[in-house]
Amino acid sequence: MNTVEEWKQEKHPLDVVEDVRAYAEEGLSFEEIEARAGDGEWERLKWAGMYTQKQDGYFMVRTKVPGGHLTPDQAETIGEVAAEFATAPEWAGGSDQNDVFGDAYMDVTTRQDVQMHWIELEDVPEIWRRYAEVGLTTVQGCGDSARNVLGCPAGGLDDHSAFDA
Repeated sequence: MNTVEEWKQEKHPLDVVEDVRAYAEEGLSFEEIEARAGDGEWERLKWAGMYTQKQDGYFMVRTKVPGGHLTPDQAETIGEVAAEFATAPEWAGGSDQNDVFGDAYMDVTTRQDVQMHWIELEDVPEIWRRYAEVGLTTVQGCGDSARNVLGCPAGGLDDHSAFDA
């Protein structure tokens, strides 16, 4: 059994969702999380839709968007979360706003999910709360989990399509 599989045997990866809430509430640093939970916690965080960034203290968070379809409320919530939380600190260029995108922006992935960088752990529970209100989640957005089902956004709308995808 490889190391990642051993970590998953130690603690179910989805248990990390409640751990993230506790880490955020306690204001734990990366070092304190690692001291408490060990190296395997970084792998399990992927199951909550979180990757650590190269810059300590920050995460990339991936939002699941099944089939690539968002309601207006979901799109608005993602935009609000990006504007409020996906902002680089000043030392990383956050004060140098991009004329086109600004500082708070998100990426649409090849699997039609949305990811944001520069997310701080203390903000994750609030992001999850807002997402839950509109039927979104980051859980299983990364790592060793089922990937998104892709869909054609024009499926069933184009009279000239060869078939309805």
